Amino acid sequence: MRGGILGLVVLGCGDGDSGKPMDAANGQDTTVIDAAIDADPNAICGGLAPGGTHVLFLAFDSVALAPGSDDATVNHAAYASQSVTVPNWRPSATNRAALIEQIACDIRAGLDAFNVRVVTTRPASGGYQMVMFGGNSGNLFQIIGYMSLASQDCTDTIANNIGWVADTAGGITLTPQETANMALSVVGTYNAADGTTGDSSDCLCDSNVSSCVLSTTARCSYHNGATVDQNTKVCQGATQDEIALLTARYGPR
Repeated sequence: MRGGILGLVVLGCGDGDSGKPMDAANGQDTTVIDAAIDADPNAICGGLAPGGTHVLFLAFDSVALAPGSDDATVNHAAYASQSVTVPNWRPSATNRAALIEQIACDIRAGLDAFNVRVVTTRPASGGYQMVMFGGNSGNLFQIIGYMSLASQDCTDTIANNIGWVADTAGGITLTPQETANMALSVVGTYNAADGTTGDSSDCLCDSNVSSCVLSTTARCSYHNGATVDQNTKVCQGATQDEIALLTARYGPR
């Protein structure tokens, strides 16, 4: 584990309105990173079942983000205080496609119990959740040293949740596993889960006031009896059933 570099969960609200899907003309780099992940995760991601009713878009190319009620389809986020461009994730990496595939498949494996399709190409229509990857919190959001940002959605009022995962935090580059784990933490935040304490295998173990930091080498999981950090809780009580929260939102696979 790494100490002192922690995720941030912010309370946000959204009106749930969906907008038009973004394209290159509207500030989104629509370069296909790995169409195979979109087409057939069963083949690409080690036997995982394909498909899923709900869509989670992983944005590894640049996103023109603007302030506003959270809505992934129009690149608006409540935690953005000003318009900013989230940069391409590791554009110069010679094995970039392989790294992205590794991260995407880890995220897909972490969500295997739920009716979610993970894609790396922005959907052309319809609603979807999104996690952006790239940059650091200081440059983008004027908050130093944080690994992730997302709005807590306690009552499922945000239709198209939008979150962000850093490439670097506190001068340290996140490992691919750490990147996937932080994205899974963000997804938990979308579904009313709070930060937890004491177990680095729990995907919500990233409270910004405790010493609970996600593992950098092993994929995290969602827990059904996690102890909620009472200093930062927003949605839950003393404990939370993260599996039930995600099942309620997505349904079982």
